[in-house]
Amino acid sequence: MTLPSDLAAHLQELGLGEQVPSALGEMVEQLLVLAVEAVPSCVGVSLTAHRHGQPLCITVATPSAPTRPVLSSLALHLPDRSLPSRSSIAPVLTLYSSRVGELRRAATDLLALLDLDPRRLILDRDLALPPATRVTARLGLALQDGSAIDRALGVLLDREGLLPSQGRHELERLAVSNEVSVPDAARHLLTSLQGRA
Repeated sequence: MTLPSDLAAHLQELGLGEQVPSALGEMVEQLLVLAVEAVPSCVGVSLTAHRHGQPLCITVATPSAPTRPVLSSLALHLPDRSLPSRSSIAPVLTLYSSRVGELRRAATDLLALLDLDPRRLILDRDLALPPATRVTARLGLALQDGSAIDRALGVLLDREGLLPSQGRHELERLAVSNEVSVPDAARHLLTSLQGRA
């Protein structure tokens, strides 16, 4: 099995840490095309990335996916290119195949192509293709959430003199105390501070 030469570039681009590109949906769609080229039984690809601790999962499937059961999967924990001081979760790319054992050779090839530790791969754990994602809407919401968090962290840094890690901790504390998500806590903080200005 030969993996497409540009697959490594796409996978390395996805090792993003806290950064989520606006073209993420298109990148996942391109990865599906490359995956099907390398493994014709591939029925879908999902990518789970994180931004400020909030997961963003994008799933893209082939048109034949509903009629082909998932019998093999390959989860690849991509290298995290974020700064070492940041606490982030490495993105996970999962390939789904309709043939038993079909992704074992791809796993070996990917490890060699990307020069990764074998512990970054998990075979056949995910045997159900997640629902396909409406990429544009979902990504737009994730980017809005990230923007709210970034603005709130900026305000906490500027007005309160908090370090970024302290600001994140403060947003998490506000989220828990108000029983809301971290992005909603960030929006609430921004709204309350605008009222004071």
